[in-house]
Amino acid sequence: MPTHSTLHSKTQHLLLVLLAKTLRPIIVTLARLAGTPKATPDSIHYVPVNTNNTTDHTIKLHIYNPSSSISHEDPSTPSSVLITCCGSGFVLPGHGLDMDYCRYIADTTGHTVLDVGYRLAPEHPFPAALEDVAAVVSHVLSQPAKYDSSRISIGGFSAGANLATSVAVNNFPAGTFKNLITFYPVLDASIPAATKIAVVPVALRKPKYGGMATVPVLAMRFFQACYVSCIEADLGERGLCDPRVSPVYAALDRFPRRCLFVTAECDGLAAEVEGLAGRLRVERRGEGGGGREGDVVIFRVAGCGHAFDKRVKAGSEMEKVKMEAYEAVARFLNGGEVSGVEPEVGSDLAARAVGFV
Repeated sequence: MPTHSTLHSKTQHLLLVLLAKTLRPIIVTLARLAGTPKATPDSIHYVPVNTNNTTDHTIKLHIYNPSSSISHEDPSTPSSVLITCCGSGFVLPGHGLDMDYCRYIADTTGHTVLDVGYRLAPEHPFPAALEDVAAVVSHVLSQPAKYDSSRISIGGFSAGANLATSVAVNNFPAGTFKNLITFYPVLDASIPAATKIAVVPVALRKPKYGGMATVPVLAMRFFQACYVSCIEADLGERGLCDPRVSPVYAALDRFPRRCLFVTAECDGLAAEVEGLAGRLRVERRGEGGGGREGDVVIFRVAGCGHAFDKRVKAGSEMEKVKMEAYEAVARFLNGGEVSGVEPEVGSDLAARAVGFV
């Protein structure tokens, strides 16, 4: 007989599913009205995920190939790869929103860019999306004639950056990924949404150069409930410290050697990201000269909030800021130096994240 707790969990899940299904068409309609273009990748591929010798589901990949003008490799030579995951709050349809980024990176770095359409919560809560991203990585590793296993990078945006980071530090051996590239990721679910603060506090509701001042508290709580309420119900706060959910709790030696964290100074998620980067830099600094501190870079974008690079008008100052961030990523992927900032530790939250308190 179901317990009261079980019935409560099932009721909560059904309510979350209903709310998510109500919100999604509204979000899609608003995006269309705002003129968000439909993604036009070079090709679309479906990666089958097999369970007990049958195809359980498929994962949609948008594939962006490097232009012939910048690809100096023989066509038969395995390609370098960037696996990237869109922002979604783990709940909302975001696959295709990063088309500009994917196309730019493919055209300027020679990487084949794979944009992953992972499953969404609450219908598919943790760890479904993680399993999808890991399956794509395994798919890439299984094709050494097509993809160079020594030049695989992974990254993403917001919730997708959480998935990319989690897969990099939990699912594969250290050294699997050449680079980790994240844009305004959520990396610590154990910090209450209401206490997440920007590294540079702003009074403005809308940052100067784009994006949200931060993700609204109610939205963060909703997204987290959709994605990990099953863990919270079973393990409480301890479950939120699982490194698969909150990659800040992963062992530092599990992170890729080269990490680029793109943060926005007005974003409430930036402190936890910069705190992690600070810990990585300290760890690399202490490797007796064997580690390069400069391989961990915080590229903090001034005057911007969360998702600052989305829905940007052509020719605007916001577009210039967006492209500066994309150019930094391209430079990093090409092995170049990227100027960054030191972690902001002026607040208690940032200090806690870095490990000073």
